[in-house]
Amino acid sequence: RQYAKPRDAWRALVQPVLAEMPLAELARLSELGPTALKAARRGRSVPHPRNQRLLLTIAGDWAGEHLRSWGITLPSLPIDRCAAYLQELPGHSFAKTCAVCGKPLDNPRATYCPGGACKQQAHRNRQ
Repeated sequence: RQYAKPRDAWRALVQPVLAEMPLAELARLSELGPTALKAARRGRSVPHPRNQRLLLTIAGDWAGEHLRSWGITLPSLPIDRCAAYLQELPGHSFAKTCAVCGKPLDNPRATYCPGGACKQQAHRNRQ
């Protein structure tokens, strides 16, 4: 799909992937404030180009983890991983993800990754 402007690609491919990600993980990885991240996820603002590149990389990596767990070959570019993720998402039941790191969980009743590190991190973040 060809987009007339980079902003069109941002809104069509990156923004929906960011909206799927846990906000806590997005904030941790990007070091951006929650207000700016919420605005970017909802389309109320378009981030600065430097932050767009950072968020594109984060979204591409997150989409790539899900594609890999679904057994799909990963495209090399982050924007292409976002596009592939959005294309494949309707055909897959959305796996529950860890509340801290966002990785897919095998146990549908789990909140955090096995091993306790993410649960411990969540406890520290609450304090």
